[in-house]
Amino acid sequence: KTERFNSAPVMAPGEMDALCNSLIADFTGNSANDAATVKKYCRLLDDLCKDWRELWHLHGMAPTGWPAYRKLLDRTAQQLTPGPRALVTHSNDVGVNPIIMQRILRAALNPEEHARFTQA
Repeated sequence: KTERFNSAPVMAPGEMDALCNSLIADFTGNSANDAATVKKYCRLLDDLCKDWRELWHLHGMAPTGWPAYRKLLDRTAQQLTPGPRALVTHSNDVGVNPIIMQRILRAALNPEEHARFTQA
């Protein structure tokens, strides 16, 4: 069986948690990463997950919540240390910032999917 939808209008909190926790495990495993930056990113991604879950409880996928989700995603992006390789994964030596931007921040909110997703 395959999934009916590749992405939801708003990423579920469990998916956000899984993506962030997997990435945290990967970059914390790289001993060459700067310890202060590792700590900053662990806190940043943990805060993102907690705040995302709170917004989800308040709004779910409702369009009324989209501005709050967007504000959280933008605030998170602005807190990233400049440069694609501020941190690097342990598994394949890839910069963490592009992963955060593509797999988490850009994937988390897809208003254009709302109509298709909510149709019976």
